[in-house]
Amino acid sequence: MKRLIITTTTILIVLIDAFGQWNESSFISNSTLLEVEFPSSNAAYITGDFGLVYKSMDAGSSWSQIYDFGPFSSLTDPNFMNADTGFVSANGGVYRTYDGGDSWSAISANWIQSTGVPISQIKITGKKIFSSYTSNDTMYFVRSDDFGSSWNIVFQNHQTNASVYHFSMVDSLNGYFVNHNELQRVFRTTDGGLSFSDTLFVTNGEMVPQANYDFKDLQNGYWYGSQGSLSHPTRTWNTGTFYFPINLDGFGVLPVLDLDFTTSKLYASSLYGKIFFSLNNGQSWTEQITPVSSPITSIAFANEDQGIALSGNKVIYTDNGGTVGIDESPNLLTSINIYPNPAADFFTIEANDIEIIGVTIMDISGKVLRPLISPSVKYNTSEFNPGIYYLHIETRQGRFIKKIVIE
Repeated sequence: MKRLIITTTTILIVLIDAFGQWNESSFISNSTLLEVEFPSSNAAYITGDFGLVYKSMDAGSSWSQIYDFGPFSSLTDPNFMNADTGFVSANGGVYRTYDGGDSWSAISANWIQSTGVPISQIKITGKKIFSSYTSNDTMYFVRSDDFGSSWNIVFQNHQTNASVYHFSMVDSLNGYFVNHNELQRVFRTTDGGLSFSDTLFVTNGEMVPQANYDFKDLQNGYWYGSQGSLSHPTRTWNTGTFYFPINLDGFGVLPVLDLDFTTSKLYASSLYGKIFFSLNNGQSWTEQITPVSSPITSIAFANEDQGIALSGNKVIYTDNGGTVGIDESPNLLTSINIYPNPAADFFTIEANDIEIIGVTIMDISGKVLRPLISPSVKYNTSEFNPGIYYLHIETRQGRFIKKIVIE
């Protein structure tokens, strides 16, 4: 929906879906929630600490525990092909479910001549599954065409202290690979891993290893996910021949803890409860508003609207892509007064019988400009260009948005 706003100084076309809005689920785990997978609008999965698996059938609003792998299972890497078929790493191997997580069976014993050595980094592309492992100083790249029951060795490379390659398959034929023993080089395959090109490009010094390596398409790839310290996420841009840092906050400080590629937007999560989205594959970012302040370690979308993210033992979710219009809470409208509006030199926020906790001002793109301190006093507008802005007001009774025009 577009709305025409006319003032004495300017004519603005405003797209009414400007700023972030995430809801906090009533579900709170007794332990840390690790990773979320969202393969379908009616099936979302969380792997938690102590080997627990949770499931939501209402897009993240409520959750139930569906499986327990045991407290020492080191449960990681949930990866689902659809709402029913998925994989996790647990107990030193990989397990598969065909019934939406109700039951799981170990399948890793089939992979390396029945030795049970686990395969890491399962990547699903269409109906094919790719992965890799090391054994006796040899890295193996493998593919399964039967949901992981059997595996074919596609490529192998013998090297002293061989390590598992970081890889990302864009489709069943095209992918990118990084050998941890040759971090200055990136390789590409165009035949499903049967062969690799020589050095595709040389980075400006060695890249810093990250937890995740994913390409959205043949031009845009991302290495990200280090936690506990400042990470060095990188991306390809335009031709795919150079790597550049991701800059979420404009200062190059915030690390990227997780990315989602499902929608037309690129979503990134980071520290301090921050979620960002990009409309240009990571060239620029807009911050969204969330109800949490701790690191958001995992984020996933089922479609353009429905998304879920994890922060410690809490779950937040959205059913509109993290964006809302200018809908205002009718119960609070009579309690908050903003005047004058339009504002020329200043505006005042006045609260009646409610307590304002904080106020943030955003532009029409949803970019957070700055918090406003000491509500119920005059705010000078001289630092803002004429146009439309939004005030995100949080009170003890709830939170809502007010539009203000600055002339």
